[in-house]
Amino acid sequence: MDRGRRAIRDLLEFLPDTAELRHGDTVVTVQVSALVPGDVVVIRPGSRIPVDGEVVLGHSFVDQSTITGESVPVEMTTGSHVFAGTMNQTGGLEVRTVTLGRDTAFGKIIEAVERAEESQAPIQRTADRLAGYLVYFALSCAALTYLITHDVRSTISVIIVAGACGIAAGTPLAILGAIGRAAKAGAIVKGGRHIETLAMVDAVVLDKTGTLTLGRPEIVDVRPFAVASQELLRLAASAERYSEHPVARAIVRKRRS
Repeated sequence: MDRGRRAIRDLLEFLPDTAELRHGDTVVTVQVSALVPGDVVVIRPGSRIPVDGEVVLGHSFVDQSTITGESVPVEMTTGSHVFAGTMNQTGGLEVRTVTLGRDTAFGKIIEAVERAEESQAPIQRTADRLAGYLVYFALSCAALTYLITHDVRSTISVIIVAGACGIAAGTPLAILGAIGRAAKAGAIVKGGRHIETLAMVDAVVLDKTGTLTLGRPEIVDVRPFAVASQELLRLAASAERYSEHPVARAIVRKRRS
């Protein structure tokens, strides 16, 4: 149960506690809880976005994989919509706050995981019913043991061995652990019923190209025009050396190899 709850806390860590709020020409650091819709926050390169909002100034690329699953960062310009919990990468942004906390897309994901942990799968209801029967069976066996042996220790041993805790606790803990582990891996499961259904799945259909990816682009070939390939790669790597964009990192890795 602790591991399942810890997975929820790990999700919450994607949301920053503080934000840089613009007041006219000055920028002050405040708690995210102190923000209200309409506030403009400054998002620096390499920092997580604390609110859902609209870009009012700046140009950057944002890693939205925690929300959309897309591995390649998305270009953001004035008018673009950004999500809390995503990572700003290459440039500074100023974002007008639209929603905060539990009302953000990321907050709704967390709520979905919490509701999933509270919902019961069919196998859990079956386990609870069987556990009830097992309790009566264990007590009956214990009573019979005491009548035959008149030994309290033997009677207690029967109750312990035939106890229903394994059925009553084991099944919901397995479901909770699976939901928490899936959430930690970035897969949101909306209840134990769906985990149980996975046992019957024999085919998976993906809705778009690029859903299955390691999220790490690699350069496989360089085909220059009127310049040596190594020289082109050297110049490109020099230009992209300090960039955080995945394609830029791929160019630098190719040059080093």
